Amino acid sequence: MSSATIKLLAWLISAFGLAATFGIATYASAGLSWVAKADGLLLFVWAVLPYALLSLSANIAHCHKSSIVVLATAAISLVFAALVYIDAFFIHSDAQSALAFLFVPLLQNGLSITLLLVVIVGWLRANSHTSNSSFKRDALKRAP
Repeated sequence: MSSATIKLLAWLISAFGLAATFGIATYASAGLSWVAKADGLLLFVWAVLPYALLSLSANIAHCHKSSIVVLATAAISLVFAALVYIDAFFIHSDAQSALAFLFVPLLQNGLSITLLLVVIVGWLRANSHTSNSSFKRDALKRAP
C-alpha cells in the first residue's frame, strides 16, 4: 500500500471520528441545542481536536513508516473513543456520562500531540539532510 493511500485512510478515519463525535454529542444533548451555545461549541471543538491533529500528522508524515504509525494511531484513537462513548452513553448511562467529552479528548490529545511532534521532528530531520543549510556551508568552509 502506498503512502498516499495510507494517508487517505488516516484522513478518512479522522473524518469518521469527527462525524461520530458530532453524532454522539447530538444524541447526548437530545438534539442540536448544543450548537447554539458557546460552551457546547467549545466542548465540541475540544472533542474533535485530536482528529484534526491526527489529520495534520497524516499530512506532514514524510515516509511510509511514519504514515503507517499515523494510521495505526488514528485507528487506535477512534476505537478507544468509540468504546468509551458507547459505554458512557448507551451501556452505563448516568449523570456523569458527559464527562467522557472532557476526558477522552484529554487522553487523545496527549497521544495526538506526541505523535505530531514526532512526525514534525522526522520531517525536519528528513528535510535538513537534503538541503544545503548555512550551518553545513560554514562547516565545509572550516574543514581542511
